[in-house]
Amino acid sequence: MPDYLFHLHDGPSRPPVDEPVEARDDAEAYDLAQIRLSLSRAFTDVRVRRNGVELFHLKRDGKS
Repeated sequence: MPDYLFHLHDGPSRPPVDEPVEARDDAEAYDLAQIRLSLSRAFTDVRVRRNGVELFHLKRDGKS
């Protein structure tokens, strides 16, 4: 199972919060990132990385 890292951002003045995540594949990681972003109003966007490579950048307004 690939390991992913979510970089959760809450604005330009604070460093991102990193959360390790396990997912079956990139599609599941994308779905989990959407869910994680919707769980807390504290974060404005999330960048999803696997092996140091950014795969997705999701924003609270639904744009990616």
